[in-house]
Amino acid sequence: MTDEERTEEKGSVEPEAEANQAPVLHGAGEVPAPEASEPSPDEVIAVLKQELEKAQQTAAEMEDRWKRVLADFQNYRKRVFQERADAYQEGKKEAVLQLLSVLDALERAADSLKEATSLDAYRDGLDLIIRLFRDSLKRLDVEPIPAEGVPFDAFLHEAVDRVEREDLDEGTIVEQLGKGYRMGGKVIRPALVRVATKPPAALVSGTPEEGGSEAPEPSPTEKEMPFSENSE
Repeated sequence: MTDEERTEEKGSVEPEAEANQAPVLHGAGEVPAPEASEPSPDEVIAVLKQELEKAQQTAAEMEDRWKRVLADFQNYRKRVFQERADAYQEGKKEAVLQLLSVLDALERAADSLKEATSLDAYRDGLDLIIRLFRDSLKRLDVEPIPAEGVPFDAFLHEAVDRVEREDLDEGTIVEQLGKGYRMGGKVIRPALVRVATKPPAALVSGTPEEGGSEAPEPSPTEKEMPFSENSE
């Protein structure tokens, strides 16, 4: 075999050897996956359009729900205001109905005075009107506040004067000058009262000439101290 033949045989064997060689492995011995192709602009636009349609649909549903809630709330406010106005009118009607009986009694008393010859009829008619008025107040849950002879209570009474009384405890109500009333347990007008206070202390024993000693003069602070602090 000549040198030219050997060279041609060697050249024909090398391509076959390269073809039979195994592919080169990368990383952990795996063949790298082919790279994914990027989406086209048309595909991106289609996806964005779908997301936009979903967002618009959600926004429309939320707007419709908000409008319904707002309408329900407005109807609720109107209903509450109307119920409050109706309750106020109903309360006024009940009060007027209770007082109409007193007005009727006053009118009958005025008519009877034209023919009455004595004050007894006038006195009886006036007593009747007072009873009717008290009954009407009672039906409206209005009652007088106890005052005379009870301890002073700043929540129920309003003191307008102090009276020195040795026989009464400090803060006891001596006299009622104006009636107080409460409705449903709530004070609507406090009672005007006079409240007892202890007189200044007398001599301890005897007189100064007999060797007795006078009681110490109260300090200006004690003189000016309001009775309400002692009563509390």
